[in-house]
Amino acid sequence: KFEGADKFQGASCVLNTEKGELYIKVVNAAAEAKQANINLSRFKNLPAKATMTTISGQPDVENNYEVQPIAPVTKEVNISKKMNITAEPSSCSVIRIKLSYSVIWLFGRAVLWMSFHNRKADCR
Repeated sequence: KFEGADKFQGASCVLNTEKGELYIKVVNAAAEAKQANINLSRFKNLPAKATMTTISGQPDVENNYEVQPIAPVTKEVNISKKMNITAEPSSCSVIRIKLSYSVIWLFGRAVLWMSFHNRKADCR
């Protein structure tokens, strides 16, 4: 869930069962940073760390042959059952979590509860 959410934020998740990885995508198209609250309590044995790749830049800036001011930045982040991340202005972030195969399965699919606009995001 984004604090002060409006139509400029979005979040989704994808569970890749072949690779055993969970991808959480957070987009903030607003001009100011927003806090995103992520709830991973449905998953057991989460690793302590994951990678987060973010691309951001001012909406009127673009890359060209001479300069590339907009480039992805990857860093290691701490993971917990309930966590907050800062979604920078005009950004898209992807958190990649390597899961063990002991995720909780409900109704034949893993479910990630992400409180974003009070909706549930399913990882199928």
